[in-house]
Amino acid sequence: RASTRMITSMEIKDAMKKIRKAVFELYREVVLLRSYKTLNYTGLVKILKKYDKLSRRNGSEIYIPHLRKYNFVKTEYLEQLIQEIEIFYVINFKGGARHQAMQQLRLPSTRKKTYHFVSWRVGMYLGLAIPMIYTSLASVYSNIKISIHVSIDYRQRLERQMAYVNANLYMLLITNYLPIGGWSLHVHLDKNA
Repeated sequence: RASTRMITSMEIKDAMKKIRKAVFELYREVVLLRSYKTLNYTGLVKILKKYDKLSRRNGSEIYIPHLRKYNFVKTEYLEQLIQEIEIFYVINFKGGARHQAMQQLRLPSTRKKTYHFVSWRVGMYLGLAIPMIYTSLASVYSNIKISIHVSIDYRQRLERQMAYVNANLYMLLITNYLPIGGWSLHVHLDKNA
């Protein structure tokens, strides 16, 4: 006795997600395999050329034509498989939008991003902050020396002025360095991810 069960739309969506992921992984693995085959062939040709150079023989002329017969060099089957996967993905998951499908299927770029503007900005803020820090520390140190020789009343007024100046300097530093610190942390974590 056969049981009939209705398949829900959630189950269909879940199955489509799994199939899409499997097709995506298959495509990437086949592309990597094609690259690996090309790398193997190139490496073998270079080894043969190096052998020819060192031994003064023409071994590459003998072996390279025979290499093209072997499966670890042929890429025709892989090219056909890649095209079939692309067509399947375009039809079933992108509704015929080939450009969109190919953007999703292609391997991401492995180039490292450069952050020239961030480096410039950090350098600029450090260049501005170091003299301010030095000035505030020097003025605090000189006020301590001066305050020994001045009256207590004048000393308290000078301390309040210096506290105001230092508070402004620190607020300036905090408002500049908090965003820089957050951005630097973001760049560091993004680079390590």
